[in-house]
Amino acid sequence: MNIFDALLSQIKQKVDTEGALKQVVCTVIADTIHTTISIDNIKLKDGILTFSVSPTLKSLILLKKETLLEVFQKKDIPVRTIR
Repeated sequence: MNIFDALLSQIKQKVDTEGALKQVVCTVIADTIHTTISIDNIKLKDGILTFSVSPTLKSLILLKKETLLEVFQKKDIPVRTIR
């Protein structure tokens, strides 16, 4: 039972960390492009940030791509690429 509790604890910690990271990403995007994006519309895996948003909003994000990447780097957020 102890191994099971440890495993659940590790999974919970990872999920909480990913959720907090996505929240920071949403805040940075909102501050940069002045539009909010839901955490559910963001995917961050292996340093690649992808969005499930409308084409208009995606174009706006990609226009500010370099600015966003600079802010992510300053805040030590592990985003290398935005797609």
